[in-house]
Amino acid sequence: MRLIHYTSVAALLAAGCAAAGSPFNHRTSTLDTRTTLDVCASLTNIPLTVPVIPGVPPVTIGLINVCLCLSEIPQFLQSNIVAEASVSVAGTAATTAALTTLVNSHAPQSLCIYPLHSVPTCTSGNPCGFMCTDGFSWSPVMSPAQCACEAPLAVCNGVCGEAGACSTTAPLAKRERRFEGSGSCNARGDGWLACGVFGGAARAWECINTANDPESCKPYSSQKQPGD
Repeated sequence: MRLIHYTSVAALLAAGCAAAGSPFNHRTSTLDTRTTLDVCASLTNIPLTVPVIPGVPPVTIGLINVCLCLSEIPQFLQSNIVAEASVSVAGTAATTAALTTLVNSHAPQSLCIYPLHSVPTCTSGNPCGFMCTDGFSWSPVMSPAQCACEAPLAVCNGVCGEAGACSTTAPLAKRERRFEGSGSCNARGDGWLACGVFGGAARAWECINTANDPESCKPYSSQKQPGD
């Protein structure tokens, strides 16, 4: 049984070494835009070594060639063949601890800080890089430190887009119309009157064209009538 177990492990390790020979992987993080802090490192031909048997020196599973952030380790355990082999041999906890140590020890700085409206893009040359989202763009372009909405574009509901296209303009216009006076009905032309709404409050009214429907209008008064 032990021979069969280690034979399967050897096959996984061989596959991991083959994957390590591939070009450096460029991985785009799937972090939510609300995530602003992380620790990332460029790992090039770095051995992943994990403890397998207590009292026995750790075993090197394979070489890691990837730009990795701490927040991505859980996903990395399921997508990288070397990490998968390590989990099968040493377990998830030991593999996670080993990868965490590798990232922390190879990180160019203790913390990557990402601006609003961005997602991290860890690359070999820039572990703390990011791409802007929601229509925003790098600012400044050559050495970006934030994501900006440059004129003539404007921000509407958290998205950078064409000025004047914001959907909040319609509700504003509707709120303005709420305060027009009842005399505005006369401005619509002959036959238009401010008519009281049946069963409504004393000041409830609507514009009715009495020329087309002469019996649909009851007198409108801003004063409450006796007996109401």
